[in-house]
Amino acid sequence: VVNATTPGAAQLGETISVDWSVENIGGADATAGWTDQVYVSDDEILDASDRLLAFLPTADQMPLAAGDSYSLNTDVYLPSDISTGNRYLLLVTDGNDEERELDETNNVLAQAITLNGPDLAIIASTAPTSASLGDQIMPDWTVTNTGNYAATAPTWSDKIYFSTDSTLDATDTLIASQDFNTSGTFAANDTYTRQQTITLPNSLTAGNGYLLMVTDGDAQQGELNEDNNVVASAINLAGPDLAVSSATAPNTARRGEMVNLSWTVENQGTTPAL
Repeated sequence: VVNATTPGAAQLGETISVDWSVENIGGADATAGWTDQVYVSDDEILDASDRLLAFLPTADQMPLAAGDSYSLNTDVYLPSDISTGNRYLLLVTDGNDEERELDETNNVLAQAITLNGPDLAIIASTAPTSASLGDQIMPDWTVTNTGNYAATAPTWSDKIYFSTDSTLDATDTLIASQDFNTSGTFAANDTYTRQQTITLPNSLTAGNGYLLMVTDGDAQQGELNEDNNVVASAINLAGPDLAVSSATAPNTARRGEMVNLSWTVENQGTTPAL
């Protein structure tokens, strides 16, 4: 790939025009008919972490004689769920290695691009500070696009977790999920409020914990800042406390003998065991 023309900046959800030229700088004709590709990447190196955005077959450019070149143009859609910030578009020729070459290291040309996007943030939330396991409660939360660009994902999921701390991680328990449909775009400064009735599972750990309200919990919309998608609300959960309060058993027994055992279980907690 000897040159390319790409925009220096673009917005998620936008379609951009991309041009590139490929020259056969070897001493023999290229005849395989290969595929050129466009990726988005965090760096200038093509690897498995990069996202394929577009591809074009080149069969109609064959054979490509030594010293000859061709130019291609395509419209590339920037998906709503890719990462924002300083990225690279990688223009790749013969991306599937269909043509044997003397040098494979010059098949990629990286073009810097700044990808802009929204910033979804939970700016307010309400939830009870205490409840019992098995109770139904009704938390609510308000989400605003605090960025300068619209959110273009058609939908994303807001979620409610229970956590023993104020940080969302893989150990937290998902309690509820609710989709938000943007009906096209969610513009800068747009706001919505959601409310949901949830049942606190009996399997949760009683005591002090947190309800975590999370917007875009499945990362369906790329954002300038992902750190403000979670709000933690402290809650104390009351629950039962089952304890064996007494037990009887014989003092002695013979091997193979049936014996009678009995025990009493008491709920020493403040709420019923359901």
